[in-house]
Amino acid sequence: MSGPAGKRDADSVQHWAETVLRQLRAPTGATIHVSPASNDDPADHPLPTPGADAYTSELRLPEETEDRTPVPDRADRADRGEFLVRLDLADASSTTVFLPADLADADAVAQLAGQLQDSVLESTGGVPEPPCPVTGHGHPAVADVVDGTACWTCPAGGPTRPVLRGAG
Repeated sequence: MSGPAGKRDADSVQHWAETVLRQLRAPTGATIHVSPASNDDPADHPLPTPGADAYTSELRLPEETEDRTPVPDRADRADRGEFLVRLDLADASSTTVFLPADLADADAVAQLAGQLQDSVLESTGGVPEPPCPVTGHGHPAVADVVDGTACWTCPAGGPTRPVLRGAG
């Protein structure tokens, strides 16, 4: 699922996000932006100006880690495979998902899928996408890792299907 030598790259993350958005049937005007994780000035990553009814969520990283070592700069983060994925919706709401380098790809895909799903569900008023793998269930599937694969699962238990088709 990653680029050469198993390192996550921006193209892989972009593909994951676009695949998830298609499955969520994201509203018209939804856009995805993938960038190396950064803790620099917010002006480097401008968000749309929220409207009166807009919801904006953004994750900012601390200036140093728990053991007080400096956070790597943007180039180091890209080289390590750390990315921010920002979903902008036409209603001016925005969600940013941080994918750390030490998160396994399956966990990163499941985290990305779950957070993008939450944002799209909120924007669409709770349309259950993607549908539950169990026919007749009215709730959406939820993202989880099953046997090392990011999957859409029934929250009540039961069948699953991979988030990324053809993924192992």
